[in-house]
Amino acid sequence: MRSETKQWLEIAEDDYQLGFYGVERGFYPQALYMLCQAIEKVLKGAQIEFQHQVPKKIHHLDLLARSSGLPFAQEHYGFLKKLSKLYYLVRYPDLSRTRYNTKAKTKEIISQTQALYLWIQQQFKHHSKHS
Repeated sequence: MRSETKQWLEIAEDDYQLGFYGVERGFYPQALYMLCQAIEKVLKGAQIEFQHQVPKKIHHLDLLARSSGLPFAQEHYGFLKKLSKLYYLVRYPDLSRTRYNTKAKTKEIISQTQALYLWIQQQFKHHSKHS
């Protein structure tokens, strides 16, 4: 694995852990933001590792996924597009404190984000076994 990829993955893991720290403490909008950051960073790591590209300076998770070189299913792209919208909405207190302010309102999105993050991480492990 390239050293630059490792850096992106390490920072992504920090963001991922911070996201779940926020979930545990009831900081749901902040947790969602950090989980989106984690997804963004693993996708940028994939651009480096699998496409040999400098990561794009964008925050649209679905577009990053399409240029990552990873074998995403079509439903992943739909979820990432939805997650990208959420990624912007949680930045605004009037929206984040009403739409994303409880465990019940965020449980499903957090669960799906976690599953996707772990799947992407698995792709790196799978790739390193076959290279």
